[in-house]
Amino acid sequence: MRSASIREELEAITSSYDYGIVPGSATAFHLDEAMGFGRVDLTLLEGVMVIIEVNQQGYKVVSQSALFCGPAAEQATKTIEGYMDHPFETVENLLMSISPLFAERFRQVLCQKLDNINNQSAPSSTPAQTEDLTASTTFHNFDPVLPPSSSPAQPPPPQQQQELYPTSHSFLHQPPTMFE
Repeated sequence: MRSASIREELEAITSSYDYGIVPGSATAFHLDEAMGFGRVDLTLLEGVMVIIEVNQQGYKVVSQSALFCGPAAEQATKTIEGYMDHPFETVENLLMSISPLFAERFRQVLCQKLDNINNQSAPSSTPAQTEDLTASTTFHNFDPVLPPSSSPAQPPPPQQQQELYPTSHSFLHQPPTMFE
């Protein structure tokens, strides 16, 4: 768990995760600062209400209740059972572990934020800059390793044949060469 107080953690949970849970469903309902824990309930998009306990060791699901009958709720209930009382370091890890729909939304939000950052930091390229880049780039003409073909049906002699795709680490077994 982060170094914030239990109260701050509960407030963060109730206000920060509406994108991946039923919006407005997170409610902090118990805070015992003397004992160092608090509880929040929230409803997953799969239709399962969970109670999460927050303490200095992390976050854990202490109770669950399916609100709907259906395959998503049944699967979520089975998944949550496997994680009951299992501590997580972050609430995001807990929610991604118990809710595939939360995990999907989390990835979407993360990708969107990364795209926004990338778009803000990417320099805009003008045609003049593109021309300068192309003019200053030196292109080398490397001859292929393939031997010249006299006729397509005949393979080259063994002494001319070179390995086109070296095996793993084969370049390490070649003697060093000096460049002048």
